[in-house]
Amino acid sequence: MSDNFTLAYNGKILSLSTPKIMGVININNDSFYSGSRIQTESALIDKAEKMLMDGAAIIDIGVASSRPGAAKIDVATESALIKQYLPKVRHHLKDSWISIDTYNSQTAELALDLGADMINDISGGHIDIEMLKTINTRNCPFVAMHMRGTPDNMQSLINYDDIMLELIEYFNAIINQSNPLVQSNLVIDPGIGFAKSLDQNYKIINDLSTLKIINKPILIGISRKSLIYRFLEISIEDSLNGTSVLNTIALLKGANILRVHDVQEANQVISLYNKVENS
Repeated sequence: MSDNFTLAYNGKILSLSTPKIMGVININNDSFYSGSRIQTESALIDKAEKMLMDGAAIIDIGVASSRPGAAKIDVATESALIKQYLPKVRHHLKDSWISIDTYNSQTAELALDLGADMINDISGGHIDIEMLKTINTRNCPFVAMHMRGTPDNMQSLINYDDIMLELIEYFNAIINQSNPLVQSNLVIDPGIGFAKSLDQNYKIINDLSTLKIINKPILIGISRKSLIYRFLEISIEDSLNGTSVLNTIALLKGANILRVHDVQEANQVISLYNKVENS
């Protein structure tokens, strides 16, 4: 199941005709999975280079934790970390795609100035209403995720009449606020684990192909999340196998980008998926 989507920015083009991997690295102490956290510039560069070697097409750098219950980070703190880390990793990764995971428009602007290629916003521009203005000005690729509320209150906002219809309406509203260049660079993310119950998460995965009606590339972020380890009654550290299973299902349902902590294993999933699709 191939799509002829591409992302383009600063003379670079990323084809999504086959599924791609976004590798997750967090430069904070609060992300839900400790294996994604780094504390030094050299550790960030080493981890990013390893992810690229293992098959990642995009490195997604997160400053603020977005786990359930996490407090909002102030822009000054987030910006300081971006200034500390991004120029060095940009220099070392040369032409590789770098995404910055932020819901603050000022941080997004700074990151793009310092060499980021795309912005990944867990709120789809709803926490900071200036975000879409920034994206429309910069015309950069934008991952718009579905979420209600903020990380500290989102799990109290899980009542939906029709969750798939809400997702479609939510993403269409973002498209309608985006200029044509941004529309061509827009990626949608249904927000697994964000303002969703366990059963709602599984329904979204099962019905993921419904979102193909929007005609935008779909990013899925399942990696080591609670829908796996709580359902299976295992630890986060033991949830890699479940991640691979659900990523495989997501690909079969139409996902274009897998956002993961474990790039090598995700690359194996995609390789096997591509082999089956092309046989």
